[in-house]
Amino acid sequence: MKFLAMLAASFSMIYLVLVVHAFSFPTQKKAEELTALSLHVKDAKPSLSFPTHEYKRFVYVP
Repeated sequence: MKFLAMLAASFSMIYLVLVVHAFSFPTQKKAEELTALSLHVKDAKPSLSFPTHEYKRFVYVP
């Protein structure tokens, strides 16, 4: 029973750290940066649209 209590406590501490980290992330600033960037980028296509695998992980703007 002590093992289960320690396991639950450790998972709850990890979860708490993740939640604190998520709330500390500046989401409003990032949203403003993405909005400003989207005004300049007109037609960005994800790498899945490329016909070959050499272009994997890239995004291009025509």
